Amino acid sequence: MAESNVVGIAKFVLRNKEYLAAIRPTDNVITLSTMLFADEIVPVKELENDLPTNVELSDKELGMAKTLIDTLITKFEPEKYENEYHKQVLV
Repeated sequence: MAESNVVGIAKFVLRNKEYLAAIRPTDNVITLSTMLFADEIVPVKELENDLPTNVELSDKELGMAKTLIDTLITKFEPEKYENEYHKQVLV
């Protein structure tokens, strides 16, 4: 796949839902990434229609938003996250 520069496309069922996926080589392993079916994709124009058009933010408001984001940035630590669903199934 890597030499041919191609990606495999697959469909599979997991927990009563069908998924579309891309299968591709990454380093020395094959990875599977789920994708959306065409009917699950919402066109940007539809989203834009639901947004308010007359919103203006002051420099102060933008600064506050950036400050908030900066205070919430931390190093990603995967061990902090647990599969709660899996734990409940095992109980």
